[in-house]
Amino acid sequence: MIPTYSQFNVTELARVFTGWTYPPALEKNTVWGAYINSANGPMIPFPSMHDSGSKTLLSGYVASPNLTPQADLQAALDNIASHPNVAPFISKQLIQHLVKSNPVPPILVA
Repeated sequence: MIPTYSQFNVTELARVFTGWTYPPALEKNTVWGAYINSANGPMIPFPSMHDSGSKTLLSGYVASPNLTPQADLQAALDNIASHPNVAPFISKQLIQHLVKSNPVPPILVA
């Protein structure tokens, strides 16, 4: 096993996820720290609570400072998806969960 990330990378990535909150109930204003209610929809950005500094992610990638929460999130997801360990990891998971070692023989219809 070769380490591919450190605690520093985890901390920096966590900064990407700052400034997101749950959506308000219908016809209410968005507030920071809204009641957790995923039935109202996906989380929404709250820019004033987002860490707008630059962030150092995987493989030395540095996200630009002053990005919106949405742009910061997209850059981080692109950075994770482009890491060379992701494709083999996902492939292995798909094989382990979708392939059976003892498949049922096909049923022949006469």
